Amino acid sequence: AQNAVLLKADWTKRDATIAKALAEQGRAGVPLYLVYPKGGGAPAILPQLLTEGLVIEAVEKAAKG
Repeated sequence: AQNAVLLKADWTKRDATIAKALAEQGRAGVPLYLVYPKGGGAPAILPQLLTEGLVIEAVEKAAKG
């Protein structure tokens, strides 16, 4: 409904691109859940323990841009 796109990165392979993305967020490991706003800009960082409601709220907020 919000036209969201899911991107999943496999950190078990220790990919340099993933390492760079983690470092950009000040993180060294996973899980790291990010929701980027529709219009661009900094992502919202979600907590490690997710709930359905939390994810829906973040996606709806991001869709507003």
